[in-house]
Amino acid sequence: MRLRAAATALLAGLVFASVGAADARAHGPLLLGVQDDPVFVHLPYYNGKRVRHVMPAKRGYLWAKKLGADVIRIAVHWSTVVPRRGVEGWSYYDNAIAQARKQGFFVQLELTGPAPAFATPNHHGGVYRPNASAFARFAAGAASRYQGQIQAYSIWNEPNWWDQLEPMRSSAPLYRQLYEGAYAAIKRVDPKALVLIGELAPMGFARSSIPPLRFLRELTCRTRAMKPTGRCKPLLADGFALHPYTLSSQPRFPGKTRDDATTGSLSRLIHMLDQLARVGALRTPQGHALDVYLTEYGWHVQTRRMSESTRARFAREGFAIAFAHPQVKEIVWYQLTPPPPNRHVTWNTALLGANGRITRTFTALRGWIASIKRWVVPG
Repeated sequence: MRLRAAATALLAGLVFASVGAADARAHGPLLLGVQDDPVFVHLPYYNGKRVRHVMPAKRGYLWAKKLGADVIRIAVHWSTVVPRRGVEGWSYYDNAIAQARKQGFFVQLELTGPAPAFATPNHHGGVYRPNASAFARFAAGAASRYQGQIQAYSIWNEPNWWDQLEPMRSSAPLYRQLYEGAYAAIKRVDPKALVLIGELAPMGFARSSIPPLRFLRELTCRTRAMKPTGRCKPLLADGFALHPYTLSSQPRFPGKTRDDATTGSLSRLIHMLDQLARVGALRTPQGHALDVYLTEYGWHVQTRRMSESTRARFAREGFAIAFAHPQVKEIVWYQLTPPPPNRHVTWNTALLGANGRITRTFTALRGWIASIKRWVVPG
């Protein structure tokens, strides 16, 4: 990390709109990002279905700059790049990464499933017991291809969610294998790149997801009292990635259980990361507790329970809550544009309306970002 040239002395004394100046000085580096793969990657197909695009990438970058984003985050799907053994196709990601860097953004990649059919025991493409060695080769391929171009890699997407890594009862040890192999593969090729662990969904639901803090204990083989439950080797990472959504609730909602971790209960996660570092179960290569990267965040558009004005207020409050924790180093809003019209669409956290219309939420976040001046960035 490095300070933006000549900014520290000037901005350290400012009083910001959402937080006090003392809080801002104490916080240190903060990255602000956006993710919208249909806009920035333009894959023609995903999971066998044609992808419809609602905005050209160049226009998307203009909106990301207006927002004040530093980072473009991209999910790289294993089976899209490696559909069959010995066949690789990186061109769409090559174009997206080159264009984002040309536009002046840092690029972060989430290396995730589904796995190709040759890398699962049932020989069906998907997320059932993906082969960790094959995934490590995929991660090594990404690191070799993009060496020096990627600011951070994160491993898998929401492994604590039932349809992202199966079977759910074994998802923590499965994820550990995937992560360990990918971490070692990336670091061998590009040791300067950050590698983030986690990418967890924020709350547990019966038969749908494992609460993130419980998943983290299972991942590190620890009890609630931090006693070992097996002979797990220490895990190394450069940061912990979380999706701290509260979605239909206000940003201070802590979740329904004490093992949930949302913006309203980030202190629980931070405390556990401190504990895990102290007992040597999960730490940085330097022996420190992991910083937190909020790699997906947002609220749904115009739900029955939430008006756009409420969404705008919640978005600004959520960012300010996260920023109040010095351990939080990044916040990424998920979705810039709404998905194409489709009666089956169930997820829309877009910052822009149809045809690029500015929403109140976009305006609120742009104002919040301007208020903290984006005063430090990574080197």
